[in-house]
Amino acid sequence: MTVTFKNVAELQASNLNVGDIARTLGLRNPNDGGGTVYRIIPSQGTRPEGKGYKVTEYPFEYGDVRIANGNIAKRVTSVKKPDRVKFWAHRGGQREFAENTMFAFSQAIDNGAYGVELDLSMSSDGIWHVYHDASLYILTNGTDYIYNRDSEYLRGLTFNKLKNTKYADLIKIPTFSEFLSWAKENNIQFSAEFKNPRPGMVDEDIRAGIQMIVDSGCELQSIVQVTTNVEAMRVREVSNNIIISWSVTNLDTSSIELYKDYNGLYMQTFSKNLNSNSSNAIKLIHALGYEVVVYTDGNKQDDIINSIAYGVDHIISDRGFEVNKS
Repeated sequence: MTVTFKNVAELQASNLNVGDIARTLGLRNPNDGGGTVYRIIPSQGTRPEGKGYKVTEYPFEYGDVRIANGNIAKRVTSVKKPDRVKFWAHRGGQREFAENTMFAFSQAIDNGAYGVELDLSMSSDGIWHVYHDASLYILTNGTDYIYNRDSEYLRGLTFNKLKNTKYADLIKIPTFSEFLSWAKENNIQFSAEFKNPRPGMVDEDIRAGIQMIVDSGCELQSIVQVTTNVEAMRVREVSNNIIISWSVTNLDTSSIELYKDYNGLYMQTFSKNLNSNSSNAIKLIHALGYEVVVYTDGNKQDDIINSIAYGVDHIISDRGFEVNKS
């Protein structure tokens, strides 16, 4: 449970339970600059003998307060967060390469990306392919929707972006199996979205895709993106190790409460949804032991700078990871 108090005095008078999250709007008055986030932990007993303090007369440590029922509201300032923001290449860095291809993924990693984000679509013969759109004609010389075409047909397609280049006949739509073999061999972190299963076979297809991650040995280096509780439960029914990245519109207290019972969870949103309240919400998310993922909407430098300032942990973007470039 997350509870908001006007000041520390109100927090001290509370009877929150161990595990609850408390947020204060200010030290003495709301918005006086002293607001912060606390996690409720059990009473740690008295200070060492000889100090002359009773349990109810001292803070547990500087910045923390003991509340009315004896539990301690411990400031969330020591929650371990990544040493730096981790940049993930959106579709392998589609700004420069043919998106969602093995060439794009390998180039993004070579250019300094922490990991790669990819999209998955199912062919008519039940093979997951790394491809974003349901339609084939926007990105390739193919026709129809991907789930109406078999894997042999997909293997023969070329990318419109590579037309009249030396890569046109060399770079193909990869299968998820090919990607997983590469990811496992090279220990690549990846974030996958099961975007286009076959109509009428959504549950069966996505479960099969999640099982492929498990069978490949990539559980501990994988993230699966979800938008609903049904999708999250589907992941957990197959694996407890795959990280769930839950996409939400707003990072607010009410949203956070819905997901706090999940283990291995990231909260995911778009940079356009961050606002002046986001920093406090992100503190709450960190207090629950989760991390925050942001997609940059327009891939602008300001999107990245603002997201970092709000305290996010991961950024999925077409830029920001080119650390090896001059």
